[in-house]
Amino acid sequence: MMNEFISEETPYNNIPHNHALSIKICKGLRPNIFKYTPKLLADLITKCWDAKADNRPTAKELYQTLNKWKNNKYDDSDIKSFKSQMKEYNDKIKLNRTNLNESDQDEENNTE
Repeated sequence: MMNEFISEETPYNNIPHNHALSIKICKGLRPNIFKYTPKLLADLITKCWDAKADNRPTAKELYQTLNKWKNNKYDDSDIKSFKSQMKEYNDKIKLNRTNLNESDQDEENNTE
């Protein structure tokens, strides 16, 4: 869900959702992580996708991790890294959305 929220795309949106996809997922197929996802979030997403359930974080562990991030409980190097990654993500998303909006406006102008 985190990756879908961050990427604003449905997983496997270019693949038919059928039995074959289910088998591929069971064999390890995972969606691509959105290229602008901060590393801390990408690492957490990857952990959640682990094929072995015992290796995935529990709901309690996820809550604790996200709550720690929310409350900025890091050592200094983690804070700098996290803030830098989030700023980079926000900047790239704004740029990406601006480019998409400009592209949409160009298409509208060409059809008028």
